[in-house]
Formats: sequence, structure tokens, C-alpha cells
Amino acid sequence: MEQLKKHVTEKLQLLDCTIHSESYGEGETIVFLHGGPGDEHRYFLPHVLPLAETHEIFFYDQRGCGQSQQVNDPSLYTMMREVETLEALRREKGWDKMNLLGQSWGTMLGLLYASQYPERVRRLLLVSAVGVQGKDLHRFIVNLQQRMSPEEQKVMARLESEKDALGLERYHELEKEIIFPWYVYERSNLTRLTESKVNEKVHDRMWTDISTHFDLREKLHGLKGLPLRVIQGKWDLITPEDLTETLFPYLPSKDLVVFEQSGHWPFLEEPKHFIEAVREFFPA
Repeated sequence: MEQLKKHVTEKLQLLDCTIHSESYGEGETIVFLHGGPGDEHRYFLPHVLPLAETHEIFFYDQRGCGQSQQVNDPSLYTMMREVETLEALRREKGWDKMNLLGQSWGTMLGLLYASQYPERVRRLLLVSAVGVQGKDLHRFIVNLQQRMSPEEQKVMARLESEKDALGLERYHELEKEIIFPWYVYERSNLTRLTESKVNEKVHDRMWTDISTHFDLREKLHGLKGLPLRVIQGKWDLITPEDLTETLFPYLPSKDLVVFEQSGHWPFLEEPKHFIEAVREFFPA
């Protein structure tokens, strides 16, 4: 992959925070919005790197996440602050409009940004979408609990009661062992998952903000005419059927591509299909 030789790492001062970014390749830029909330961009890699043969793929760690700066004031970890950070990134890079690819929580961020700045979005691709309300995050958790065996639920309850004694890092290691198999169609695919670290402070603050304030039901009319597509794994914890309640009633149009052998990470489980689908949606 000749164009992969162009790999740029930057530290960008955006609003009150230094943001870590990395880009690969050249051409039409696709800006990736990672999930979590509180995760980092690394879990996309190396799975999406073939896109750099035809596009510039641009990643950044959201405020307080990954290699980006942690802010002292936790009240600055909000959805709207993240939207304004993304807008500051657009201005800093001199982009008139952005191609956005959001995954999981990143789909909510992408929709929120597009509702605030519709004229600044060229195309929007939602991967592993959740919905347009904070309560849709809770549907994700409920669906997970319903898939787990009674024994797994007991282990999770025990872990929760021992969280303080275990410490957050060990707690989340053990938690992942139980829940991540339910994030995928084929459990063996987990061996290819790139390890990433969630900032728990960011996660907790953002989760509370999203649960309390995220509601775009009446705010997406401005997206009419915007090319918008959803890629959803058939076995995701928010299923394609769930999206008929949580997402599509509030969008101007329905454009859904279902990956039949994927859960929450289609780029991990069906990488070739994913690369083709992204290239098809974002012309080079």
C-alpha cells in the first residue's frame, strides 16, 4: 500500500484541549468518530487501513481519550463540547465540509454534529448505530443482558459488587471477558480485536450527559438531502430491527446496509466487505 507511507501524527490545540490525531493516505478525507464514550481511535486499526489506498483516513482521540489531553474540569466532558471540538477541528484543518464516519457512540456524535452544522457535512456514514435518544444506550445494555446466560449475569453482578476491591482496570478486564463475546457474530474474531483503553471518567460523565440530554427526535429535519447511510451488523446489540424504532422514524430517508456475519464491529468481522462499502459511499 504505497500511499500508507504518508502517515501524519499531530497534536492540535482545539478549544481548551490538546487533541491527538493521526491520518493515513491521501485523497478525499474521511473523518472517523470513535465510540465509547471514552474509548480511543486505535480499535479501528489495522482493519480499516486499506482505505488509505484511495482516501485520506483521519482519526482523532476525543477529549480526555487515548492520547488526547485530559481536562481538569470534568464538566467539560459533554456531548456539546465534543461537537464544538469537532467543529474546531474542521476549522483548524481548513475543511469546508467533512465526510464523517461514526461508530457506536460516534454515530450519535455524528448525528448531533450534523444537526448543529448540516452545511458542514458532505456525507455521513453511521456504523453500528444506536438511535437518536439517550435511552437507546440503555436498550443496548438491556439487549446485552438478555443475551447473557444466567450464570454470566451472576458473574457480572459479583464483579459489580467487588469493583472497588478489584480496581477499575482489573474489573474491566474481567468484564470484557464476559461481554465482548456478545459483541461479535463469531467469537474467534475477538483474537483480532485491537486493544484500546477506555477513560472511565470520560465514559461516566458522557454517559450521564447522553442519558439525560440526548434527544434528536425533532432536530434532524435539516439533514434532508444529506447523503446518509447506516451499516449495521445483523447480530449487533442494537439490531437492524431495533433501528426501525430508535433511528429510522426520525431520519429524512432510510438507507441501511446489513452485514450478515457481523455484530458490533463489522470492520473487524467482515473487513473486505466493509472496505468496499465505505469506498462505495465515499467516492475517492
